[in-house]
Amino acid sequence: MDKENLFKSKVFKRTFWILVGIILAILIFRMGMFVGYRRASFSFEWGNNYFRNFAGGKMGDRDGPNGPLGMGEDRDFIDAHGAFGQIIKIEGNSIFSKGSDGVERVITASTSTEIRRFKEMIKFSDLKSDDRIVVIGRPDSAGKIEAKFIRVLPPLK
Repeated sequence: MDKENLFKSKVFKRTFWILVGIILAILIFRMGMFVGYRRASFSFEWGNNYFRNFAGGKMGDRDGPNGPLGMGEDRDFIDAHGAFGQIIKIEGNSIFSKGSDGVERVITASTSTEIRRFKEMIKFSDLKSDDRIVVIGRPDSAGKIEAKFIRVLPPLK
């Protein structure tokens, strides 16, 4: 069988498409592993730095009444790329917020962070305790969320 007939054969075409499918499946699996690793890594770092971020504690103090990392029995991963909650306090460029799930998060803002109340752009200094916010950002290695966008929600009635 010559090369030209080999590439036109049904067996070659079928084998080629099976290999392409296997390679695509492997790539999709690897992407899922990457995303899962990032989420798990953020949750781990958040737990490792919990007392440093919120109470000024030391490593080793992290096991609370709900087990290691204070995550409770189900040990779900926390959201790494955003937060929703109420501002507890503001220190420097850091916002301490508490979500409806009771989990506290530290959000850091920079000069490039876009902050909006409705359609209006506001300054970081306009934020205050008890404001409800939605944050979109990315996790850092200290378990904090680097905010890219903050939306201030209207107060509950």
